[in-house]
Formats: sequence, structure tokens, C-alpha cells
Amino acid sequence: GINAEYGVSIGIEVVKAPNLILMDEPTTGLDSQVAFKVMKRMKKLCTLGQVPILAALLQPSFELFSLFDNVIILGEGEIVYFGPTNAALPYFEEIGFHCPIEENPADFLQNVLQTPQLYARERTLGENFPVISSSQDFVREYKASVHYEAVLEVLGRAELPVERPQHHYKQHANYPTSYSYQFKLCLDRELRLGKRDTQITKARIMKAIILSLILGTLFFQLDHDQEGARYRIALLFFALTSANMSGLVALPSLIEKRSTFIQQRDGMYYHTLPYLFAINITQIPIIVAEVLISTSIIWWMGDINSDGASFFYFVLANFFLDLFSMSICRLVASVSPTFEIANSTAPSLLALSILFCGFMITRTNIPWFWRWIYYCAPMAYALHGSMIAGVHGTTFFCKEDQYVPPNTLPNFYLPYSALIPVSYTHLRAHETVL
Repeated sequence: GINAEYGVSIGIEVVKAPNLILMDEPTTGLDSQVAFKVMKRMKKLCTLGQVPILAALLQPSFELFSLFDNVIILGEGEIVYFGPTNAALPYFEEIGFHCPIEENPADFLQNVLQTPQLYARERTLGENFPVISSSQDFVREYKASVHYEAVLEVLGRAELPVERPQHHYKQHANYPTSYSYQFKLCLDRELRLGKRDTQITKARIMKAIILSLILGTLFFQLDHDQEGARYRIALLFFALTSANMSGLVALPSLIEKRSTFIQQRDGMYYHTLPYLFAINITQIPIIVAEVLISTSIIWWMGDINSDGASFFYFVLANFFLDLFSMSICRLVASVSPTFEIANSTAPSLLALSILFCGFMITRTNIPWFWRWIYYCAPMAYALHGSMIAGVHGTTFFCKEDQYVPPNTLPNFYLPYSALIPVSYTHLRAHETVL
């Protein structure tokens, strides 16, 4: 629930042992009891842990207001009071504003800036209050008070920070733990998330089973004739195409996790490399299971090749294509501002690997200015290698109707010389004489 989210958000900041904690409306959306418990714990951390906490609260209760040591009141972006919490009401009493007994002091400090005339108290004999009707008047009175002088005195005693050259946090980052420990924690978290949310894994496995069974029954037990050779190439191409596009199913979860990763990376929880290695390692078992299921069904139902080494190469080709697809989807998810843009960009990039793999148009027929994509397309190497593995050591034959020309023609068995036209024979003889 919302209470658990607040607790986790605060907890992940506290465990880093920060030097300062900034909280923007930490009690919004919480009931009064839970809000008081949260701020009381933060008060304990501030007191015992010597960690300063700066919190902005919206309409706090009197109990919450009493927990704070100091209070800052802003009016039109300027400070109208900065000092001890227990001295706030006496200060406003001195400048002519009284807080009613029945009103929450926190509400009074907010309302007095908006409607000062409602809280102006009557002057007694000898009292001379300044005329205050706007936020600028409050600012003027504060700068003339002892509280303002006390703040200046504290600031004057503070040591100015040593000027340091500005560097990007990625180049000079001080992480609280080592890279190996970051990798261990990221790996453990990804494994827990994978066990908790199995929908994507189940979807990928079901897709592999259903699509493989469709292909296996469609190309069931291919013969070793000329049609069987062509169908083998088509089957291998479609199977590799499926592996090339398999990463798209994980695109929504990659977009969903991106905001958390950016927040934690900027918060110096861990470096990008340990996180990247962790998520890649956790994906390997899923990819292996998906690839073994799909390739086993397709290869043996289609009777592509009985050679075990050829099957192993086909498995490796599908495995690396699946990794390539996941990497492209992860790249697109990291740079796309929305899921809609990522969902339209990733398929287009993956489709280029299919288009330029040499199946639809051969390498020599690709225009020279696009030929570099052919050499960069993993699909081309996977397809060519799988085609070689699929026909390695296999003997193909031609059926009666597959000869060129067909053996059903009347003159199919005539000698070749009998098929040469007479004019062509005389022409060759003339050329020989010349």
C-alpha cells in the first residue's frame, strides 16, 4: 500500500548514511497516526544519528509541528521567519499578531501571512507595533530581528567549503560499496523479481512452444528432394526470425524498470555495469529454456538434419540472436521517452537485420550504399551458418517431375548433339574454318 511505499522510499535513503535528508511533503496521503510515527522516527534519526533533516510539510498537525527543532516560514519566496519552533509564536506576538488558543499554531503561521488583519492584536499602553500588511513587511521585520542576526552569526562561524573542480558524477563517483557487492545485490534483486513476476517468462515459453509446434507440423518430416531443400531454408529463416524478434515481449518491463534504475543510479546506489551484468545473467536461463524448446521441436519435427553438431550450431545461432534482440530492446528502452516510441522503434531496428540478412535479396544485389548493413546484421551470419548446418552431410535427390528439363519430355533421352539446331552446327563449323 501507500504506507509501504513511503517506508521503502525513506528506508532506501537512510541506509546510505546520508549527510542530509530532504523530504518534500513526506506525510501527504498518510493518516495522522502513521504520519506522526514516520516523523517521530525521523526525529529520532536526527537526534541520535546527527543527521540534519529538512522537511516541507503541508498543513501539519500540532503534534508534527512540535517535533521540529527549527521552522522556516516563506512568504512569496522569501524568508519571513527562521528560528526555533518554540520561539515562533512569541516572535509574531512581539510584532503584533496573536495566535488564538483554539487554532493550530502551524495553521496560524500559514494563515497570518495571507490575512494578517485577522490576527492583529490590540495595542496596549506603551506598545508600538510596526505596520505590516504584506509579505515584504514581514521580511523587513524579520531582518531586523534577533533571529536573523543569530542566523547570520551561525553562517559567519561556518567554514566555507573548499572549491573543487566540477566533475561529472559518473567519472568521479564514490559508491558506498564495491562493484562486486553491487553486482551481488543487483543479481539477488533481479532473481527475486523474476521469481515474483513470472508472467513474462511464461509468455515467452508459451510463445516458443506454440510457434514451434505450428512450424513443426507445417514442415513435418521434410523430404530430401528439391522441395524439401527449399522448405528447409524457409523453415530455418522463419525460426531465426522468431528468435530475432523475441526481445520485444520484454519491452514493457524494461520501460517500467527504467525510472527506478535512473533514480537509484543518480542516488549512487550502484554503478551501471554491475546492474547491466546482473540483468543479463538473469536473462540467460530464460533464453536457454526458450531456445532449447523451440529449436528441439522445429529441428526434429522438420527432420532438418540428424547430425548433432549441426543441431548444436542451430541452438547457438538462436541463442545469440535472442541475446541480440534483448540488447536492442534494452538500448531502445533506455533512450526512448515513452513506451509508444520504444514500441515503434525497436521492431524497426530488428527488422533491418531480417531485411538485410541475404534471404530476401542477396548480398550482391544490395545497393552498395546499403551493403554495410548486411555485414552488421547478426541475422545474416546466423542464417548462413544454419543453412550450411542444415544440409551438412545430407544427400538430396530429384523426383521425376523435378528435373530440368522434366524427364517427361519426348526428346529427354535423345543425345545432346541431336538437340542442337542445324544452323547452329553450321555456324560452329564456319567459325572453326575461320
